[in-house]
Amino acid sequence: MKIVLQVASSLVLAIGSRCSATQDHRHEPPQSPEVQKDSRACLGGICLGQLEQEVTAKYGQGFLTPSGIQHCYQISSNRWVSFTVDLEYKPPGVSVVLVTTVPHCPGALPLEIGAAFSTCKGVQLGDSLSRVATLHGTLPSERQAGYPWSDAGRGIQQLNFSCTTDAVDNQKTSIYIRNDSVVGIALWASD
Repeated sequence: MKIVLQVASSLVLAIGSRCSATQDHRHEPPQSPEVQKDSRACLGGICLGQLEQEVTAKYGQGFLTPSGIQHCYQISSNRWVSFTVDLEYKPPGVSVVLVTTVPHCPGALPLEIGAAFSTCKGVQLGDSLSRVATLHGTLPSERQAGYPWSDAGRGIQQLNFSCTTDAVDNQKTSIYIRNDSVVGIALWASD
């Protein structure tokens, strides 16, 4: 009987300390998705939710836009990549990764990245619209380019996809098309 009471007493203490530890974190800012999820969506080795400090340690600061939340790099003579940080995450995490064949951030600094830039289904810059349809299935209706590449330019259409069938998935893929060719790919976290 004495052993049962000691075990019960230990359980109450353990549960109580676990509950109080949980309550202590209720008023903290949300953690970046990297901390919340084990699997991350990545584009060219930059992942949604990855810590800003981790990316800049690997690739350098790049060109930091005046907003202070977008880092830009030129990865070849006709390829640019940027990532945007959500400062609401503590610590700040990547909320958008954008790669394009069209300059989307003037002042981008040269950078060599050996990683692949493709969607979860394998679509890459330069692929045709028919390849997008083959790899991603039914195409959503095209629309004028918007978030996260709002200033994409005339004639560029945006197709949005989700790489999972999970109803709570907040990771989106946008494919930007001009003249039947992929000119941009973005991964982004929707609210």
